[in-house]
Amino acid sequence: MNQEEQRTLSLFEAVDGNERISQRQLAQELGLSLGLTNAFLQTALHKGWVRARQVSARRWAYFLTPEGFREKSRLTMNYLRRTMNSFHELKTLILQHFTKLERQGCQRIHLCSEGDLREIIRLCLPLSKLELFASISPDELLKRPLPILAQDECMFLAVLQDQGPLILHLQQHGWKVGQHFVCLY
Repeated sequence: MNQEEQRTLSLFEAVDGNERISQRQLAQELGLSLGLTNAFLQTALHKGWVRARQVSARRWAYFLTPEGFREKSRLTMNYLRRTMNSFHELKTLILQHFTKLERQGCQRIHLCSEGDLREIIRLCLPLSKLELFASISPDELLKRPLPILAQDECMFLAVLQDQGPLILHLQQHGWKVGQHFVCLY
């Protein structure tokens, strides 16, 4: 979803069910200046997605038109489709790593991850033969003593931020990529 589509969807969500929203409130919700919000709203009015009705001398009520609801639905469905595609790609990548670990004799993983990515990995685990032995955040990995791995265990490193410091930390303690730990990315 490009930035304009995201702003349009955010505009629709802010206006839908909240006719009394002011342009100043709308600007805050969209994270835009008041002038840019006004221009963006004028575009939506011109395209027929939003209607405005003056309720007092300095106050307008905004509401979605049927065309606006259709556009909101289209943008939402496109967003969901892209999100599901991303999830399936990520699931495939995770399962490829799990299969490789299983072939190398790994039976249990120590998961170093956090947030949504950690939850996606946990959802993928039952699709493999691997068992989750422990879960640790990247910050904890850098602060705590490293676990002593059994022959059939390894660390699965899956972070979205710069993993360089984590890899360096593991390598400084004698851990080898592919032997003691693997990286999702």
